Amino acid sequence: MNTVAKGLALLSGIGVLVAIVSTAKGNVLIFAFPLALWVATLTWPGSPVVHALTTDAVVAPSHRARACSGIGWRVALGAAVWCAALGVLIPRVAGGPRGDAEIEAEMQQVEGFVRAGQWVAALRVLDDMRIPAEYPLRQAQRQHNRGVVLMRLNRHDAAAVAFRSAWEYDSSDTEACVLVGRLALERGDACEALVWLKRAEAAGPDRDDVRRMMQTAAAGCDEGK
Repeated sequence: MNTVAKGLALLSGIGVLVAIVSTAKGNVLIFAFPLALWVATLTWPGSPVVHALTTDAVVAPSHRARACSGIGWRVALGAAVWCAALGVLIPRVAGGPRGDAEIEAEMQQVEGFVRAGQWVAALRVLDDMRIPAEYPLRQAQRQHNRGVVLMRLNRHDAAAVAFRSAWEYDSSDTEACVLVGRLALERGDACEALVWLKRAEAAGPDRDDVRRMMQTAAAGCDEGK
C-alpha cells in the first residue's frame, strides 16, 4: 500500500471513530451524510485505497500512475467534507446545546431525575449544560433548578449562590429571592435574609410565609445591631 493510500485509509478509520463519538453525543444524523460522502470518495472506482487493497504488493509504475489519477480532487473533496463535519462537531461537543429545543430536552431529563429522587444525576446534567448567552431565562431556569437540587443534597451555601445567580438572570424570579432569604435565616444571617425577602415582597404577590419570615428576619436584624 503506497503512502497516499495509507494516509487516506487512516483518515477513513478516523472517520469511523468520529462517527461513533458523534453517535454517543447524539449527532449521528449530522455526521451520516459527510461520513458517507467521505467513504464514497475513498471507495470510488480507481481510488488509491481500492487499488492498493485489490492488487499485489508489487505494483507496476503504470498501474500506480492510474491509481493516483484524480487524487487531487479526492483529497480536496475529503478535506472539504472534514472541515464541514468538524465545524459542526466542535461547537456541539465543546459548547453544549445551541437551540432552545435541545435545552428543553435536557431540562426534561433533569425533571425525570428529580421525580426519581436521583439528585446527584440531576445535578450532573445541570452542571454539564452549556446555554448560549441569547437564552438568559434558560440560564435562570438552570441556576434555579441547581439551587433546588443542591438544597436536597444539603449543600445550602452552594444553593444560595445558585439562587442569587438565577435572580441576576431573571429579576422576576421571586421564588429565588424567597429561597435565598430562607437559607440566610437558617444560617443566622437575618439582615441578608431581610434584604432578599423585601425584594421578593416588592416583586411578587403577597404571601403569608414571606411576611412571617420578614418579621423574623427584621427582629433578628434589629437584635444584631
